[in-house]
Amino acid sequence: MLNPQLIAGALQMAAHMAQCQHEHDREVALAQLRNSHLSTLVDALVNRRVDAVQVGFNKILDQFADQARHLMTQQSKYADAELAAPDARRRIELQARVKDVDGQLALIRTDAQHLYERMTEVVMAIGGRGDHFADEFGPLLQLRSPAV
Repeated sequence: MLNPQLIAGALQMAAHMAQCQHEHDREVALAQLRNSHLSTLVDALVNRRVDAVQVGFNKILDQFADQARHLMTQQSKYADAELAAPDARRRIELQARVKDVDGQLALIRTDAQHLYERMTEVVMAIGGRGDHFADEFGPLLQLRSPAV
């Protein structure tokens, strides 16, 4: 015959082991949930920081592009005026202005290129990816003066 105390002890021990396993499973699930939420939170913070930095850089590069477009328009007007100028002295003066604007455009392109390089480094350093900037700002870096 089986001892009732032995059976009760075995059942109690099995129940205790099941409860321990359940608590362990619950702790593992809670830890996974915490890690998941923490990971999501960290990703969101990094992405927001990257986005904020990119927005700032985008505004600066947009200003470079606006300034370059303005100078290119001026340069084109000077070049047209040079072609239409009635005397040689006026043509020389307008040609000097065209060359001055061309120098300013070269400086803008150089500054934009340096900023673009630093921007990519900063974005990558804070966890972002810099590969899409070429699509957005490549045309600014390739701006050329109209043929004169």
